[in-house]
Amino acid sequence: MTTYKKNIKIISSFTSFFILIFVAPPLSSLELSDFVLQTAERHIDIQKGRIEYKTAEAKLDSYSVWSNPRFSMEWTERNGEGVQSNVEGYTVSQKLPFWTEKSKQKKILKSQVSIAKAQDLLLSYRAKKMITLNLFQLAILNEQRNFYKKREQWLALIKQSIYSAQVSSKSMALEKEMVSDALRQAEDQVAQLDYKIIEATNQLSLFGVDKNRLSTLMIEWFTPADLIEIKNVLNSVNRFSIKNAVKNNLKIDKKMVNSDRSSSEVLSDYSPDSLLNVTFEQQLISAQLAAAQNQLENYKIRPEFEIYFSKDRQYLNRGEENATIGISVEIPLEQALQSEKKIKQFEIDQIMIQRDFESLKQKTLLENFEAEIETLISSLKRYPQSQINQIYKSIDTHKKSFQTGWVSLTQFLELDRQKSEMMIQILDVQTNTIEFILNKCEQADCNQVKIIKGQI
Repeated sequence: MTTYKKNIKIISSFTSFFILIFVAPPLSSLELSDFVLQTAERHIDIQKGRIEYKTAEAKLDSYSVWSNPRFSMEWTERNGEGVQSNVEGYTVSQKLPFWTEKSKQKKILKSQVSIAKAQDLLLSYRAKKMITLNLFQLAILNEQRNFYKKREQWLALIKQSIYSAQVSSKSMALEKEMVSDALRQAEDQVAQLDYKIIEATNQLSLFGVDKNRLSTLMIEWFTPADLIEIKNVLNSVNRFSIKNAVKNNLKIDKKMVNSDRSSSEVLSDYSPDSLLNVTFEQQLISAQLAAAQNQLENYKIRPEFEIYFSKDRQYLNRGEENATIGISVEIPLEQALQSEKKIKQFEIDQIMIQRDFESLKQKTLLENFEAEIETLISSLKRYPQSQINQIYKSIDTHKKSFQTGWVSLTQFLELDRQKSEMMIQILDVQTNTIEFILNKCEQADCNQVKIIKGQI
């Protein structure tokens, strides 16, 4: 046993982590799901979108397709050979709300409300998704940094012991180089993680999250049981979304939709064209398409109708009164600019292509849902978070073996590399799980899923 091995002190056993805790959460802590919702609602983009939506609604509510009625009075004096009389009268006229500019504007305002509402829902979903993802990634990064910082400390201690040993040989020189390379790599990894943690913290700050509050972040890692529960909820949501999407297009077999069949099996009965308005993105596209179609419809030139009532009275030797009710038609002779119609039609064609693509993408995602989530469940079973504790214990055991000479430096560094890879694999599975859930929860009816658990 070489001298430097005797000088190595055993670092105390690492703490077991089932959940990531930086400090004990204060009494005013919030459930992460509530915190995400409150933070998203305060974001400036959400507030602006909410104001635009309410403004569009207010404009629509206060808008009337009826034009203002017109009232006119006239006085006529007739003088001629054998004729002399005075005529007084008035006329009231009102345009009918069919195909007028105001009725066209009403349709446009309705379309703007639909677009504003869809944008509000989409922005809210994206904000909650980004906040949730950044919180989870920050927890992952801190767990990684904790692991690599402890590696750095232990390797620094080994290096110090090797360089202080009074031994000079080719094997010792090789060991010095090996431990120096391993330490430099650990230091680089810690530095990179520090940078990523700053990035994630800054990203959350853009959503108005207090950096100091992040010190109380506590995340619960996903387990296979969690994902199985989420799978059942998402399957139910998928069937519900499909049912809502196709109920106006196809006849629904309620027994089939509400049965225990998987979402991919239910989905196989429908074409991509029937899967509209399932996601927030599709709702926005549908609203944009309706708005463009309304604008194209406005290019059609149609007659405008106006009703009127007039009454007059002649003052002659005897009074004579006349009343008239009628309707007038304004016959359009001019034609809309063909170039503007073509441009609008091109815009509609582009939106329809995007709509069809989103619909096909949604069907593909739902078809692969079962296989993807089963793969993740298997990965969580192979790489459970509880193995992190085993990794720390294993390294601690081999440190003791290295100290007593049972394990060489080469063997210890190889074990350290393997355990580092396993740690990364465990955390990667957690990251893949949160990304999968967030992407699958793009369905508008996915509020049943409690995506992230913990406190802050």
